[in-house]
Amino acid sequence: MAKKQYVTDGYIEEVEHYLNNNLDIQELYQDSNKNLKLFEELLLKGEEYIRLEGNLDHYVITSFGRVFNTDRLNQLSIMYINEEQLIIYLLKIKHDLAYIFEEQAWEFDIKKIIKRYEKRDWYYKKLNYRRGV
Repeated sequence: MAKKQYVTDGYIEEVEHYLNNNLDIQELYQDSNKNLKLFEELLLKGEEYIRLEGNLDHYVITSFGRVFNTDRLNQLSIMYINEEQLIIYLLKIKHDLAYIFEEQAWEFDIKKIIKRYEKRDWYYKKLNYRRGV
């Protein structure tokens, strides 16, 4: 399963504007608020998100279990550890999605999240980890 990259029509138009008008393309990547608005176009109906804080402010986690880098506008792959744990590593730090969902008062149902990933063909890593082995 290939990792998917998402580019919106609005983003393509904006890049073309920068190129056609000989503007500094680096400005496009530096405006994280602009990218956040472009990211919001990728959300599905009923999907909520939170923006992480501090040096992780260019990452967002959604109520559907998706994690995005808003600087690059790409969806990152989560790791399915077992029936109780979904994690993501951001800047070499492990984040447990169950904890984040609990903080946001979102329903955390791993089966539902994985089913949605498979239905939409979103990439995730499934680790074969068994306790006590």
